[in-house]
Amino acid sequence: MFNPFTNPSYQGSALERLINASPALTIQFSRENVDKFAEAIFKEYPQPLDYFLQATNQTNTLEGKTKEAANAAFPIGIGTQALMLIMSASGMAQFYGSQIDQLKMTNAGAAFALASALAEYAHACNVPVADTQGGYRRYLSGYLTLRDAMESFGWLGPREQRMAAVEADQKKANPDFSAPKLDAKATSLFRTFVPKSEQAVLSHVAQHLNNVKNTVQLLNLMPGILDTAYLQMALTMPQLFVSGQWSGYSVALYSNGSCTFCGGGAPCRPCESRLVEIALMAQTGSYGGLGGSQPGPAATRAAQILTDAGIDPYRSR
Repeated sequence: MFNPFTNPSYQGSALERLINASPALTIQFSRENVDKFAEAIFKEYPQPLDYFLQATNQTNTLEGKTKEAANAAFPIGIGTQALMLIMSASGMAQFYGSQIDQLKMTNAGAAFALASALAEYAHACNVPVADTQGGYRRYLSGYLTLRDAMESFGWLGPREQRMAAVEADQKKANPDFSAPKLDAKATSLFRTFVPKSEQAVLSHVAQHLNNVKNTVQLLNLMPGILDTAYLQMALTMPQLFVSGQWSGYSVALYSNGSCTFCGGGAPCRPCESRLVEIALMAQTGSYGGLGGSQPGPAATRAAQILTDAGIDPYRSR
């Protein structure tokens, strides 16, 4: 049973394991990956420079072979910068995760929002490097998801300060060193070239995280009770708090004889009981509707996971 008076911690949580197991952590900065990234852009947008200029209401004054060369070089530049930011995002997720335990001391609702954003990032990047075309597919969207969420929640500043400190330190040994920038101009450029198949998903995810942000305002009406309960669930069962829009998203209670939530052996009665509680409380609007007539996504997923495991989600506790 979830106890709203417990003190949930990010350290050792399921969310921390999810972040630390992200395949995006293994991508490397290499000419091969930059080339794959650039080739993927070419397939989606055959004249990338022309497309970008048109999207930003600019005119391409280049002609002939010069124009061809510019269109060929443009995606390589995008791939180089984007790959550095994709790699930076993995560290960014770990950094923000490490801040949850401190943040919850002053605002557990905000800590819940941060946990939800990190879970969404982890699920966006939950594909092998080999399937991303140098990070272009899924990892780029994962970076944009995380970066936009941090900006929306007002937490981008700490990361930018951290990167500035790293850059200043590295410049002592290499004056030409430049840390990847998280500025709005670069973000706008990358968003222009998001894979077409992921554009609708990104919009849905943005709306989902905006709903989370609005939920925090309601949680703050009862500080120390609802916000702590939500944070506890987000840390122990982060799979329940994502949009579920990314292809391949599927959550089973058990896999290979183990509980997918805590890693314990099957059957896992504690996690079964927690899922049942979430599904049951949704009937009164809690853990999803916050007083509304419809269960929220966490409650709906909890019920579905139990049903798929052959367990009645609305059994009496």
